Amino acid sequence: MNQYINEVLKERVGLEKLYAFKVKDNLVSRVTGKQINGLFCYSTKEILLDSSLGDSPRKCVAIYLHEVGHLLALEYCMDTSPNADAHNPYFAVLVVTMYRRANLLEYLKLYDFCDTSAGQRAYHLDEMPEDEELIARFEYIVRRSASLANSDLSMEQLATKLYFEDYRQHIVSGIFPTPSKSTTKTSWLKICIYFFALTGFAAVSGAIAASIFP
Repeated sequence: MNQYINEVLKERVGLEKLYAFKVKDNLVSRVTGKQINGLFCYSTKEILLDSSLGDSPRKCVAIYLHEVGHLLALEYCMDTSPNADAHNPYFAVLVVTMYRRANLLEYLKLYDFCDTSAGQRAYHLDEMPEDEELIARFEYIVRRSASLANSDLSMEQLATKLYFEDYRQHIVSGIFPTPSKSTTKTSWLKICIYFFALTGFAAVSGAIAASIFP
């Protein structure tokens, strides 16, 4: 996997260093007991990737960047927020910013931002936030990552910026960014969310671009 996760990727994404990872056979979630593609170990700060990813370069890089997102969110104190556990909007902004820079935006999934209150992971649709909350998160993630991805700052610098400008401000105010009042825009986002949950980002990326960035 070193042929995909290398200095070229580091420079393209804007990481200050290439974070180490280990490859494991038959990587399994300790929570669900199911085989998974990647894992970030909080106790050791290790990134683990399943050996099967060696046959899928783009997927391998996407999973690696997702786990790097967990590491950055932890290092910059955004791993949890009052209304979401590890897969929270701030974590997702970091991941999607890296996906944009690496041209991997199709790997964004509902899973990346659907956790509920701190300490509660969402593994099923009935455990996820209400529709309007998901829509608000989605719009915030798409818009914020678009602005950050075009910056010359490193991902570590952007994580600092995100912490002070967004995370802390939202914690102090207790107000999370709300979706646009535009009926057309909101309805498009709602459609995208449901397609998103079933088919992934690639199937609706064109509709998102047209509706959010006219």
